[in-house]
Amino acid sequence: MNFYLSSYKLGDRTDALKKWINEHGNKICLIPNSRDIYPESERKANGIKEDVCDDPNINPYGIDTMWDGLGYFDYIFLPHYKSNHKETELIDASVEYCNQHNIKYKPLKDGDVIIHQIERRQER
Repeated sequence: MNFYLSSYKLGDRTDALKKWINEHGNKICLIPNSRDIYPESERKANGIKEDVCDDPNINPYGIDTMWDGLGYFDYIFLPHYKSNHKETELIDASVEYCNQHNIKYKPLKDGDVIIHQIERRQER
């Protein structure tokens, strides 16, 4: 499995993304943002129209925040870091929180991309 993680929209490495798509028969999954804290009707109406930094005070699932880097990384992603983006101040606060709580993170400026390949797990 390949991850192409962009801080904002498609990022600055679309050449690598296009190459991967061509090599794999256009089989990709695009998740445009993480507005999953909102009801489905609101996501459908506004989900890809707005770009989101989730409010950490909203806990729609009643479980603790996951800090395990999607289960594939040993750090979390902090998008819009030091960027010309309306949510960069929220990310500054997230960086401070991570530093205070010894949480590993990778800040991404808008346009930054992480490309990471994961070997498929063996099915039992």
